[in-house]
Parts: sequence; structure tokens; C-alpha cells
Amino acid sequence: MSLSEEPVPEPQEGEVLIRVGFAGVNPSDSKARSGESARAGYRVRDLKFPFVTGMDAAGVVERAGSNANGFRQGDRVITWSAADGKTWGSYAEFMRVPVRNVSPMPKSLSFAEAAAVAVATLAAFQALFHAETGGLIPGQKVLIHGAAGGVGSFVVQFAKSGGLLVAATCGAKGLRVNKLYVSGAISCHEATMNSSSSHESSLV
Repeated sequence: MSLSEEPVPEPQEGEVLIRVGFAGVNPSDSKARSGESARAGYRVRDLKFPFVTGMDAAGVVERAGSNANGFRQGDRVITWSAADGKTWGSYAEFMRVPVRNVSPMPKSLSFAEAAAVAVATLAAFQALFHAETGGLIPGQKVLIHGAAGGVGSFVVQFAKSGGLLVAATCGAKGLRVNKLYVSGAISCHEATMNSSSSHESSLV
């Protein structure tokens, strides 16, 4: 891994060019550096170097390619790349990504906070509601392990907003989840739970 000067990428059809304000750091980034894809067991092949890693970022739209509707120069956005070599990653000053991988940045978040949102929220939402993984519907029960972590804390919030009955495990220092528990938002248990709790849930 090295630092170098590279040309600013040109957004193609359906892509936007983003000036990165802050970049997120994920376990998938270390996998990409070792030749592994973010998807377990799948190797990244045919990379064109220099390969810029980094999956999520918060920044400002610099310009848009053709048919990249919905965003204009100066928009504050959250974005995530596939980190597969086909698009520039977030460890560069500029990154180009498909417009489908761009969302408006909430006004309540700073760039630093927003840069940590994209990949964690996608993982959390898909785990609960994607038909091939969770497919849960309101009223079902979910047991969330590691609920104080980056992904787990979003899973708790999505689950509650989606009408699910939530039980969660966390360590004694899981302050974020403990605060939710105190407010009555979730049922919080010690990290060591008996096996019957898992069997009562629609998804663990």
C-alpha cells in the first residue's frame, strides 16, 4: 500500500464523481488489500493498478456523468463503492460510483459520522429484511448478538422501526445498547444466553 498522485477519474454514464470528505474503514478493506473480495470466499481478480481501496465515504458531488439523475454539483452525499476494482475507492480524494450507490447525507450528521454509515447500515438492513437472508415481517422476533457493535447497533434500530420484537446481547460496556434498554426500546440480556432464547426467535 502506497501513496501516489493519480488522475481524477471521469464519471461514466450513470455515475457521479464525488470529492471525498471522510472515508470509512471496514474489515472488507483489509480483505481487498490481500486480494479477497468483501464477499467471503471470493477472490478479487483482474485488478487494474493502481487499485484504490475503501468502500464507504461522505463527501460532495463534484460532477455527474450522463443519465446520473437525482444529484447535482455541491450535494452532500453518502456513498459506497463495490471495492472490486471497477470503481475508485474511498481512500482517494475523488471517487466515481454508480448513482444507485449514492444517497443524500442527513443534515444531522457530520462528514466524519456519515462516512461510517453506508456499509454498516446496508449489512444491517439486508440481514433483517432481504428475502435471501432475513425476510422478517412486523411482529416476528429477532435475537441480535453483538448489538453494541457498528452493524449491531443499526440492526437494533432497523428492527424496532420495522415492528420486530427485539432481544439483544452485549457486553457490560455496551453503553449504546444499554441506553436503548434503559429507555425501554429493547429487551437486553447478558452476552451468555441459554439456547432456548435462540429457538424462540425467528432470526438470530
